[in-house]
Amino acid sequence: MCKKLLARTIKYFVFAVLVLSACDRYEDDFTEIRAEIAQIKEAISALQQAYDNAKTISSVTALSDETPGGWLITFSDNTTIKVVNGKDGENGANGKDGITPYFKINEDNHWCVSYDGGVTYDIILDSEGNPVSATGADGENGKNGNSVRVVINAEGYYVIEIYETATNTVIDSITTPYSSNPQNTIQSIVENTSSNTITITMESGEVFTFDKMVIYPSSIVLLDDEISLAHCEEATIEFIVNPSNAAVLAKDFQLNLVKEITKAEVSYITTPDAYSIKSVANATDKEGNTIRGKYIMTIKDNGTKLDYNERFTIVIAIKDSKGNPMEITSEIISVSYTRPSSLARVFITTPDGVGITSKTDWLKNSNIRIVDEDGNEDLNVTTSVRGRGNTTWTYPKKPYAIKLDSKAEVLGMPKHKRWVLLANWMDRTLLRNDVAFEMARRVMAWAPRGQFVELYLNGVHQGNYYLCEQIKVDKNRVNIDELDEDTDFSDPSQVSGGYILEFDEYGQFDEPNFFWSKIIDIDDGTPVTIKEPDEEVITSHTHPGFLYIQNYVYNIEDILEADKEAHARWNEIEQLIDVTSYIDWWLVHELSGNLEPNQPRSCYMYKKRDGKLYAGPVWDFDWGSFKPTYNHFGIKGTLWYIYLFKYPEFKSAVKARWAEVEDTFRGIDQYIVEIADKTRESNELNLSKWPISSTVNGDESMPYDEAIARMREAYQHRLDRIDGNVSAM
Repeated sequence: MCKKLLARTIKYFVFAVLVLSACDRYEDDFTEIRAEIAQIKEAISALQQAYDNAKTISSVTALSDETPGGWLITFSDNTTIKVVNGKDGENGANGKDGITPYFKINEDNHWCVSYDGGVTYDIILDSEGNPVSATGADGENGKNGNSVRVVINAEGYYVIEIYETATNTVIDSITTPYSSNPQNTIQSIVENTSSNTITITMESGEVFTFDKMVIYPSSIVLLDDEISLAHCEEATIEFIVNPSNAAVLAKDFQLNLVKEITKAEVSYITTPDAYSIKSVANATDKEGNTIRGKYIMTIKDNGTKLDYNERFTIVIAIKDSKGNPMEITSEIISVSYTRPSSLARVFITTPDGVGITSKTDWLKNSNIRIVDEDGNEDLNVTTSVRGRGNTTWTYPKKPYAIKLDSKAEVLGMPKHKRWVLLANWMDRTLLRNDVAFEMARRVMAWAPRGQFVELYLNGVHQGNYYLCEQIKVDKNRVNIDELDEDTDFSDPSQVSGGYILEFDEYGQFDEPNFFWSKIIDIDDGTPVTIKEPDEEVITSHTHPGFLYIQNYVYNIEDILEADKEAHARWNEIEQLIDVTSYIDWWLVHELSGNLEPNQPRSCYMYKKRDGKLYAGPVWDFDWGSFKPTYNHFGIKGTLWYIYLFKYPEFKSAVKARWAEVEDTFRGIDQYIVEIADKTRESNELNLSKWPISSTVNGDESMPYDEAIARMREAYQHRLDRIDGNVSAM
């Protein structure tokens, strides 16, 4: 196909010889020119013969510096053709070495060109500055894609033409700054990895397209035969392919995973659905150099199954030179799903996988799926989710609030819509909140129930969280009458309850309905917020419900303040508050060493309809609790307790109640041991994900067992000190 241009080329050089022979000053060049003509004829003849013999090219490489401007073409049978370019510049004597553009397709499927013998490559940009893709408009490459070639314009410069392979239609052209030299034996080289061809275009116009030799793999040697995968996480497998120069990562190779399944002594294979190949890359040494023939495959769990133990193989699939499919298979690899711990798992997926960035705006139409400790699905429903907390929302590990679309049981806890995921970021033990809640659960009417879980947010493991009940009015939570829009607030009985209040220094920023305590004057006053009913029911500060509960609290505070010297109105106080609940609430805080009420923060009270005001529920124990730091009472002088402890009747009630509940509280030590054993594995993984920079609890740098031992020691110390201090009242 290339012979018709040969005569024209020879004529050109013969003409050049005749012209030069007429000029004496070119006599010395005759020998060089004859050699170049002979070289061109020899190169074209050799390429034509190789083409006629259907040889495949192994490589095309630039010659060494000793032979500048030339190329060595190596064929699959190890025969070679050496082609040496002439000189650019005036009279072929003073210019640069001949330039041959070398084209190839990079890993992003873009055409690139080298003007320095393949040392460096630049992406080819079209006339609009966009990379030229080897993929055609139909999304395919190969014969349906785009190709490049070089032509020479009227000024003698190389012009890169981009054309559709199938139709030969020129799409775009780019003029290069490189000029053609008639003595360049090779005008351009195009290596097309999509079609596995190398096209050599001679300066005289002949075009030779050779198939590129493919080194087929013969075996796969595994360096790893066992991996484990956590949910939506990755693991790597190293393997070697023989021979080492087999083109494993070429576009026409396929790397697959094939799962082995055995039933009734019959094995068959299928594609795994629980995990897949994420990437395959050449292995490198410590200096970053590629290790020939060695590869690293990254496999990722797809998040579709929660438990599996399977066997699979790596399969390299390719077609041979005749188009017949061939496969190379590795030995068996075992893969198992690894749970981060034995705890239940909670999976929350937000719409389009968006992050939870607000503690005020709900992300609606999210999904929550809960799998219990035994691997059984406990819940799979639509939910809304948002952030929560004041100070805790500023920490690296965020807490979240959950609002199910409809009430549901969660991990054995009674039905409700509202739940909380506490992060416990600053707590080395992770147990402070749960242990304090357990203390309250054993002696008070209600305290939040909860379960430690592993949380996954949009497929990403977030570590250990405490999934617990939120403080809400409900027959299974704060069991009081619920006030709503249908309540007749003009009815003295209905308006009397129920209410949930919170004494918190930040309360005025969280709730629209609040008033200021008359006698708790900490840091410019203490706001009392109305948590239930919410602002949709109590619509203003003049609402009958607002005025009722404000006056009820003020009545108590007026009596306490007026009677702070005489201590003669205990009977009135006893009619307004439930004394036992105030003692229990105080004991839980004293025994845990929680000093938050001194701020105050998270101090709840609730009022029943036609009933008294109760202390509780308890909440928020991760800051500074369970520390062996003091021997005295910690919150005896805060909130209303500074007044209550001046009444002999209250002191007597404290002594009597302590005698009733001391053994109950002493049983908490065994609870700490049990829950610590259950969460130990999860705790270590959580710490690796969320290192603690806070030092408020004093155990942040301790090993887990040491932190637990310190917690138990602190609790035992507080038990003994409270026992002595109460007895001495």
